[in-house]
Amino acid sequence: MLLGNIDSKLPENYFMKWFRERMKEGRINLRFKASGERYLSDFIKKDDIDEWRPEMPVFISAQTGAGKNWFIQQILMYNLSESNHTNGTNEKILLLSNRVAANRQAKLQLMELLPDYEANNTMRLKAIYSAEGLDEALKQLHNVYIYSYKQFLSAENLGRENFKYVVCDECHYFTSDAHFATETQQVLQKIIHECSNAIHIYMSATPDVAFEPILRTEYARIQQVIDALSEAKENRLSIVPQVNIDQINTAIRGMKTVEDFPQSYQAQKRAEWEEVNHAYDQEIASKHLDVLFYYMERNFDYIRNLFFYQNEEELTARILQSLKNSEEKWLIFTRTKSEGRELCEKIKTEFSKAYPDDSKDKNSVPIAIFIDADSRNKYGMEADEFQYIVENESFRPSVLIATSTLDNGVNIKDENVKNVVIDFLGLVPFFFTDRNSSLKNRNSDPKFP
Repeated sequence: MLLGNIDSKLPENYFMKWFRERMKEGRINLRFKASGERYLSDFIKKDDIDEWRPEMPVFISAQTGAGKNWFIQQILMYNLSESNHTNGTNEKILLLSNRVAANRQAKLQLMELLPDYEANNTMRLKAIYSAEGLDEALKQLHNVYIYSYKQFLSAENLGRENFKYVVCDECHYFTSDAHFATETQQVLQKIIHECSNAIHIYMSATPDVAFEPILRTEYARIQQVIDALSEAKENRLSIVPQVNIDQINTAIRGMKTVEDFPQSYQAQKRAEWEEVNHAYDQEIASKHLDVLFYYMERNFDYIRNLFFYQNEEELTARILQSLKNSEEKWLIFTRTKSEGRELCEKIKTEFSKAYPDDSKDKNSVPIAIFIDADSRNKYGMEADEFQYIVENESFRPSVLIATSTLDNGVNIKDENVKNVVIDFLGLVPFFFTDRNSSLKNRNSDPKFP
């Protein structure tokens, strides 16, 4: 549905003042499509994709677990492969995300899917490419390029590749990471300007936090064209008409006032200027930004219970109680590294005190492990567990504590993960934790401030 005004089902928090003004001016046309389907591949079909074009940014708002990765790998990539085969082209896809672990998982998944990487070759590549190799050496698989946003910013001439699609996964990165990653706006501008011939796809479970900033940057291209046309119009209309000198001399002779200037000459020049003026006005008025927005309705019926706690003692007691007679796992997100490490040590200490004979804490993997963004570059237990998550989409300890390195873009498919704890309140991390295990009934324990 094409919206010429702001009457839509799109949530109110998307419509900031700037966006409202552009809508009213007719500078932005929003096509909004909503669906109650559980999976993205059941919502966006081939006919939809065929309508996309480079000057039309595409936003996809789908909750975690809706199959965004599956859509990219099975629908978008297949559509591109079919198009290349039919048209004899060699167009490509650029996948961008903000987390190293997510990129590693995407590369490993693609090895299993692409025709150039059959089973034996995949195992050989896994052996050749270390964790660091997956990050730096292996950035292209067939016609799919996989980069982190930071890698894309530093890459030279990447925009010259023949990309048909640029997929910005977890696009809330452009605002949510801006407080510690100051280059986020540079990344966005580079995507828009250097990949201007590609279709830009912005995907997130919480795109509202970045919707307007992204639109502003996309719209800036339109505004530049409008400004250039306006300047050209002013310059064109300020030029003195080039006429025959004999015409001017004839008109001037016997002229007492300006009104005596031959009426036919005035009318001719006025008509010429008005024609130029009208042509520029029409061209300027035609410039607008078409935006496609796919919105999947949210469904959180798989969350069984929601608990709040006030301190670590209360949380630790609940964890210890559940671990005694159960194989349930806990996934805990903390705001800072120090908080995460302290909680991890506390859980291990209290578990050993409460259950000194329990074998869970005597295996090679401890009862609890903490990982953060630095774990990927370390050696030892943290690094091993980080890579285990990337390769197996699961974790081995009963309690995994992590910072935001895992809070979005990383798949964890483990039916034993029954409890997800968010040790701080915030819209983006809250909505991203539900990707981290299969869609079974689970408990969620946000911290009560």
